[in-house]
Amino acid sequence: MKTKFEDLIEPVQKDIIKTCDFYNTDIHVLIANRNKRKREFVFPRQVIFYTVRKKYENRVSQEKIGSIFDKDHATVNHSCKTISDLMTTNKYTRIEINQLMEIINNK
Repeated sequence: MKTKFEDLIEPVQKDIIKTCDFYNTDIHVLIANRNKRKREFVFPRQVIFYTVRKKYENRVSQEKIGSIFDKDHATVNHSCKTISDLMTTNKYTRIEINQLMEIINNK
Protein backbone atom coordinates (compact mmCIF):
# COMPACT_ATOMS: atom_id res chain seq x y z
CA MET A 1 0.00 0.00 0.00
CA LYS A 2 1.33 3.42 -0.99
CA THR A 3 1.82 6.11 1.63
CA LYS A 4 0.76 9.71 1.14
CA PHE A 5 4.44 10.53 0.64
CA GLU A 6 4.64 8.06 -2.23
CA ASP A 7 1.62 9.73 -3.87
CA LEU A 8 3.64 12.91 -4.39
CA ILE A 9 5.34 13.52 -7.70
CA GLU A 10 8.94 12.33 -7.75
CA PRO A 11 10.64 15.78 -7.79
CA VAL A 12 8.73 16.79 -4.65
CA GLN A 13 9.72 13.53 -2.95
CA LYS A 14 13.38 14.17 -3.81
CA ASP A 15 13.21 17.71 -2.43
CA ILE A 16 11.65 16.46 0.80
CA ILE A 17 14.38 13.82 1.14
CA LYS A 18 17.04 16.50 0.54
CA THR A 19 15.49 18.56 3.34
CA CYS A 20 15.49 15.55 5.66
CA ASP A 21 19.12 14.85 4.80
CA PHE A 22 19.99 18.49 5.50
CA TYR A 23 18.52 18.11 9.00
CA ASN A 24 19.93 14.60 9.54
CA THR A 25 16.54 12.99 9.85
CA ASP A 26 14.40 10.60 7.84
CA ILE A 27 11.00 11.27 6.30
CA HIS A 28 9.62 8.12 7.91
CA VAL A 29 10.77 9.32 11.35
CA LEU A 30 9.01 12.65 10.76
CA ILE A 31 5.86 10.89 9.57
CA ALA A 32 5.91 8.51 12.54
CA ASN A 33 6.28 11.49 14.89
CA ARG A 34 3.81 13.75 13.09
CA ASN A 35 1.89 14.51 16.28
CA LYS A 36 4.98 15.31 18.36
CA ARG A 37 5.72 18.95 19.10
CA LYS A 38 9.41 18.56 19.86
CA ARG A 39 11.55 21.01 17.91
CA GLU A 40 13.56 18.15 16.40
CA PHE A 41 10.39 17.08 14.54
CA VAL A 42 8.52 20.36 14.15
CA PHE A 43 11.23 22.50 12.60
CA PRO A 44 12.18 20.11 9.75
CA ARG A 45 8.47 19.54 9.07
CA GLN A 46 7.85 23.30 8.90
CA VAL A 47 10.85 23.72 6.61
CA ILE A 48 9.53 20.97 4.34
CA PHE A 49 6.20 22.80 4.08
CA TYR A 50 8.01 26.08 3.39
CA THR A 51 10.45 24.79 0.78
CA VAL A 52 7.89 22.73 -1.14
CA ARG A 53 5.42 25.59 -1.16
CA LYS A 54 8.13 28.06 -2.20
CA LYS A 55 9.43 25.91 -5.05
CA TYR A 56 6.17 24.45 -6.36
CA GLU A 57 3.80 27.32 -5.49
CA ASN A 58 0.66 26.48 -7.48
CA ARG A 59 1.67 23.03 -8.69
CA VAL A 60 1.33 21.24 -5.34
CA SER A 61 -1.60 22.17 -3.11
CA GLN A 62 -1.18 22.96 0.56
CA GLU A 63 -3.60 20.14 1.31
CA LYS A 64 -1.39 17.68 -0.58
CA ILE A 65 1.76 18.86 1.20
CA GLY A 66 0.06 18.72 4.59
CA SER A 67 -1.48 15.31 3.97
CA ILE A 68 1.94 13.66 4.28
CA PHE A 69 1.87 14.45 8.00
CA ASP A 70 -1.93 14.40 8.44
CA LYS A 71 -1.94 18.20 8.67
CA ASP A 72 -4.41 20.55 7.01
CA HIS A 73 -3.75 23.54 4.77
CA ALA A 74 -3.96 25.94 7.74
CA THR A 75 -1.04 24.17 9.41
CA VAL A 76 0.97 24.39 6.19
CA ASN A 77 0.11 28.10 5.98
CA HIS A 78 1.12 28.67 9.60
CA SER A 79 4.38 26.76 9.12
CA CYS A 80 5.29 28.78 6.05
CA LYS A 81 4.58 32.03 7.89
CA THR A 82 6.63 30.86 10.87
CA ILE A 83 9.66 30.05 8.71
CA SER A 84 9.25 33.27 6.74
CA ASP A 85 9.10 35.30 9.97
CA LEU A 86 12.15 33.48 11.34
CA MET A 87 14.06 34.24 8.16
CA THR A 88 13.22 37.92 8.60
CA THR A 89 14.27 38.10 12.24
CA ASN A 90 17.04 35.51 12.48
CA LYS A 91 20.07 35.83 10.24
CA TYR A 92 21.19 32.25 10.88
CA THR A 93 17.82 30.78 9.94
CA ARG A 94 17.83 32.87 6.75
CA ILE A 95 21.30 31.61 5.83
CA GLU A 96 20.32 28.01 6.64
CA ILE A 97 17.13 28.09 4.56
CA ASN A 98 18.90 29.82 1.67
CA GLN A 99 21.59 27.11 1.72
CA LEU A 100 18.91 24.44 1.74
CA MET A 101 17.07 26.08 -1.17
CA GLU A 102 20.32 26.06 -3.15
CA ILE A 103 20.72 22.34 -2.46
CA ILE A 104 17.10 21.69 -3.46
CA ASN A 105 17.34 23.75 -6.63
CA ASN A 106 20.55 22.04 -7.79
CA LYS A 107 19.55 18.87 -9.50
